[in-house]
Amino acid sequence: MAHLSIENIGPIKKIDLELNRINIFIGPQSSGKSTVAKIVSFCQWLEKDCILNQSVSHVDKEYVTRHLWEYHNMSSFFHEDSAFQYVGKGIEISYSPNKIDVKKTPGFRDMLLSKNMYLPSERNVLAIPGIYTTKLPDNYLHGFIDDWIIIREKYSSGPDLRILDLKESYFFNSKNNSDMLLLDNGRRIPLSEGSSGLQSVTPLCVCIDYLTDWIYFHKEDTSAYDRKRYNEAVIARYIANQVPEEEDFLENIRKSNPERVSALVQKLSGILDRMHTLQSRESDFITGESQEFKDFFEELSLVEKNLNRPSFSNLVVEEPEKNLFPDTQIKLLYYILSKVNSERDSLIITTHSPYILYAVNNCMLASMAHKENEKEIEELTNIPKEAWIDTDKVSVWELDNGSVREDSTIQDEKGLIRDNYFDRIMHNVMADFHILIDYSR
Repeated sequence: MAHLSIENIGPIKKIDLELNRINIFIGPQSSGKSTVAKIVSFCQWLEKDCILNQSVSHVDKEYVTRHLWEYHNMSSFFHEDSAFQYVGKGIEISYSPNKIDVKKTPGFRDMLLSKNMYLPSERNVLAIPGIYTTKLPDNYLHGFIDDWIIIREKYSSGPDLRILDLKESYFFNSKNNSDMLLLDNGRRIPLSEGSSGLQSVTPLCVCIDYLTDWIYFHKEDTSAYDRKRYNEAVIARYIANQVPEEEDFLENIRKSNPERVSALVQKLSGILDRMHTLQSRESDFITGESQEFKDFFEELSLVEKNLNRPSFSNLVVEEPEKNLFPDTQIKLLYYILSKVNSERDSLIITTHSPYILYAVNNCMLASMAHKENEKEIEELTNIPKEAWIDTDKVSVWELDNGSVREDSTIQDEKGLIRDNYFDRIMHNVMADFHILIDYSR
């Protein structure tokens, strides 16, 4: 996975982490959870952007200012001593006020395309009447609303998406352009008339279903701009594979001979567009072509297969517990882990809730216990088998006073959350309880 270090950004003084498939950050308000989540989200998005450009040369101070500082409302978080470094599979970025250095890693040439989404804690904003016509600044909240407008259309033709076991299902009414809840009694109400908990959990469940399921079994409608960008990425990678000793071959030609690049891109884009059209008609357009062309087509098709649609998802979820009863928080966490493919996807969760941690611990315990008796574990617990997760896929970090508490996860040698963590969380409450109970007798 990726390595992340942050110094003096917002409430973060210094952290240094090896990110896992699933990372959970817990801590009090203003401890830096969202700061970490937003920087990771930016870096994951940047990695995808560089893959689509097949280049890192476009990333500069203005780029970081626009896509991180301003987009994530973090301008005041950065100072003259701020710095961060992210080393992912495809790129390495080092930021300081005086220098931004982005480099390709050895994995860049083979990096697949991701689908990324930042799910903010302010999910209830979708239920505000008139929100879709309100002019908003170009930030993460605006981006979330834009994403939602695209995602909800996938749920207009059924079946309705069940929201946990809350006796409600979601569907999008495309006729009147509204988000709807179908109740078990048959009534239909707008999401805006649902409880605050439903207004928070419904978009979260729908987005997670879309990111972990829908996109892998359906083909997205893409704009002409997106198709052009995907085609250019395929062409750039194809050319890079032909000239492996040149790190930025197409980029160098683009600078020295833009007409040549434009002609080449136009020619190969035409082949790709023709290929897509005929594939949709189940036709074969290479019959009768030369062997040289068939070899070229096979290589181009392989590159195109790896870049024409997402191969994994990166999800960043802020406060999944927002406005939810503890029992529902636990069921939501089970739902999230049952949907996320820990062999394929990555997940960041920020939370204030110990119930989220209890639920994660249960999922890891179930994974350990099933090795003794899988059938019995399924019958005795309410944890879906799909939510069982190996401890080596999960890292749980407690942020405190601008750093990771005790510079390590709060997990024991088996990967489970330590008993003393839960004991500490409950200590003050139970201490007061035992004092007061004596006076109530």
